Amino acid sequence: MDSRSPIPAIPAIPAIPPTTYQNLMNDVTVVKKYVHDRTDEEIFAYLEAHYNDFNRIERVVHELVGRNDIFIEENEIDKEENHKLEQIDLNNEQVQRLLGIKQCCWTQSCTCWTPRGNNGALPLIRRENSSISDENYKSYHDEQLKTLMEILPDGDSSFFSNFIRMNRGNETFINESVNLWLQKGNYKRRVEIQSEGVKKNRFVEGNMSVEEFLDIFPDPETFFDKARNTDVNKNYKHHVLIYTSNNYSLCDSYLVQIILKHKYRLIPVVEEMKCYEPAMKRIKKELREMPKEIDELFYQELTYLKLIDEIKGYRQRKDEEKRKRLEEAKSNGTLMTCECCFEEELLLDDMLPCPKDHLFCKICICRQAEINIGANKLQFPCFNGYCKEDFSMTVLQKCLKPNVFSIILRKVQEEEIRRAQIADLESCPFCSFSAIMPDPNDKVFKCLNPECLKSSCRLCKELNHVPLRCNEVEKKPEVDMRTFIENKMSDALMRTCPKCKCRLIKYEGCNRMTCTCGQMMCYLCRQPIDGYSHFESFGNSNSKCPITSNVFDLHQKELKSSAEAARREYIRLHPEVASMELKHDPIKHISNEHRLNLTKMTEFPVRRFDFTKIPIDSRGKATCIS
Repeated sequence: MDSRSPIPAIPAIPAIPPTTYQNLMNDVTVVKKYVHDRTDEEIFAYLEAHYNDFNRIERVVHELVGRNDIFIEENEIDKEENHKLEQIDLNNEQVQRLLGIKQCCWTQSCTCWTPRGNNGALPLIRRENSSISDENYKSYHDEQLKTLMEILPDGDSSFFSNFIRMNRGNETFINESVNLWLQKGNYKRRVEIQSEGVKKNRFVEGNMSVEEFLDIFPDPETFFDKARNTDVNKNYKHHVLIYTSNNYSLCDSYLVQIILKHKYRLIPVVEEMKCYEPAMKRIKKELREMPKEIDELFYQELTYLKLIDEIKGYRQRKDEEKRKRLEEAKSNGTLMTCECCFEEELLLDDMLPCPKDHLFCKICICRQAEINIGANKLQFPCFNGYCKEDFSMTVLQKCLKPNVFSIILRKVQEEEIRRAQIADLESCPFCSFSAIMPDPNDKVFKCLNPECLKSSCRLCKELNHVPLRCNEVEKKPEVDMRTFIENKMSDALMRTCPKCKCRLIKYEGCNRMTCTCGQMMCYLCRQPIDGYSHFESFGNSNSKCPITSNVFDLHQKELKSSAEAARREYIRLHPEVASMELKHDPIKHISNEHRLNLTKMTEFPVRRFDFTKIPIDSRGKATCIS
């Protein structure tokens, strides 16, 4: 058994998860304090897989440490080399959930410190031990759950119940979380749980036949080959990490290298794994549960990998059968000709009729239907010039892909409902769901389609914006234009170090700026300099840059000129918005907002904490963080 020291107390993730690469790298630095035999790339991959987990750091450390058998047994705690080791207080339920072990190896108790806050500054707060006894916990839990459901009636009760259990007795954190949910709405809702349940389709069940799969993906090789070059989301990456860890016995560091090499794409990862499979040792290890949030693309690719050999055999049999039937029809003189493309070697199975029994090949009918859909036409006339009939829905269903036919069917149904002129009928602007709403005072339309479940405004057909009026809500063209201008204004305001490309801005001091990498630059002309000799005040007659200047006036001028230039550029690229007035025009708020921001920066300087400089003494009787 390894007698290395147990890890010290593990910091919890801040309340707001990081959203940038730099912040994830900061998490890597924290994890490295407890896991010394893992590469930065591997730790980064694990953190990225647990991106949406508020306890990301703790979960990743426990996963990596648990697999290295770095935990000590209870019978080894009293050994001489371990007699000063600090013991950490974790309950059995947490350890069993994170590591899958039956008994907790830590016996003594101590208080640990956890960081909280935003991405910039991480103030340290103390996490108090729960003072609620097991006898009173049920009444406490029910009371808290009832309060949460009254405040957020559309929330999921299971989500709230788990949240109360995980933060038992921590009233401050619960109150802060509820306030954050009220502001941002980032909590689990019942409709989201229902929507996730709908996604559990035949791909997840794993019992799809070859015929059913080819009906959905007629050319799976081309479809999944194009998908290799597309970016994937965090949930997909999490699925790939867990699936490969459960099914292949390579060491974790090498496994992560292969995954990073193929940018988390499942198909190329599995193809490379097959090369190493004969040499892999069959090691028994505990299987990790797949994520509850279903990623449809992952399960589509997994189904394709399971059926790939059967698909090849199925196509070979079909091609051989068709070749024999063509030879037989040719010898019998029963081959048919399409009246549209005049292809001569066609079987009766390759043809479809119009209501007047004019036969055409499936390829021509399919091509015409796709063209009409693109032109927003719902008529599919026969190709015969003397025929006035349209191809029926049954014929179109036989030759079109299921997703294309569903579009046609939805549009036809919408047109039929519109022609019926039903009173008080409202339709969801995001799907085909319709409902009768006789009350004109009810301004919000709630879609009951399980794949949509969106609330929209009946007047402007936008997402629900109550309590704002329709004319107070920004439309998408306005948002696009405003964000374009704001981004250009930010680029004009911030300086970029010519050496390390770090972006910086000042609110006081002289115009000689020194980057953290040591490079000096002029704040006015933004050029690299050697020192004060660059400035006019120090005898440089060729320079127009003074050593000091009014930073407020400078920023005002830069912001205004960049905003006006950005507006002209956006109108040149999008002439249709030339007359559009922005509801929140950034140019109108330059003076007041910028002065207010500078005042706040001066009066309330930000204090930042660096975890890499916090000494942690794990050999004392208590964890000491100064």
